[in-house]
Parts: sequence; C-alpha cells; structure tokens
Amino acid sequence: MANTQNTFTIFNWVSILIITLLLVVLSFICSISINNFNVFASSGAIMAISGIYLSFSHTILLSSKDENKLMAHKNGIGLFGCDKDSVEYEKGLASAKQTLMNERVGFGMSIIGTLIWAYGGYLS
Repeated sequence: MANTQNTFTIFNWVSILIITLLLVVLSFICSISINNFNVFASSGAIMAISGIYLSFSHTILLSSKDENKLMAHKNGIGLFGCDKDSVEYEKGLASAKQTLMNERVGFGMSIIGTLIWAYGGYLS
C-alpha cells in the first residue's frame, strides 16, 4: 500500500488534533483553577485556527517543488491518468483521501473552536 502521508502539510491531522485538544484541556483546567474562563474561551481561537490550517493546508505552498506536486494533484495526474493497479494510482488515491480527511477534521475543528471561543467565557 502507498504512503498515506499528505505531502502538503507540515503535520498530519491526528497530531494537530491531539496538540489542539491538549491545549484546550489544559486551558480548561487553568480556567477552573483561576476561576476565569476567558483563558478557556481563548483556546477556542487556537482550535479554530488549527481547523482552518487543516482545511486549507493542501493549498499552502512550502516550496516551488510543492507547487508542481499541488498542480499534479489538482489536475488528477497520478490518479486518473494511469492504471488502477499502479503505484502512482495508489499514491494519488492516498493523497486525495488524506486531503479529504484534513478538510473534514479541519471543518469540524473550526466550528467547535468558534463555539468555544464565542461562548467559553460564559461558563463561570
């Protein structure tokens, strides 16, 4: 099976989700200890930004080399123009699946983060 790591992101969606959730939990614990939930509400902004990054990470170019990969990915090269049993097809399919998962997780994180950011301060 082909490598499923998305070449267009610095971190994969699992590591970003874990880091963000850890930050949210730590800020919630901190908010309880100081009895001020504005710290927790602010963590929602971090979650929303992380979600936006995940949703658009496949379009962020880190180098000119990535530009060629992005254009090939967007045009379906390696996915639609080759034999379904080839390694190139498997790599293109894995990259497309990773991009879709990044967008789904990023969208959910953006919504939840925005809700925490907007209403987290009212918990006190």
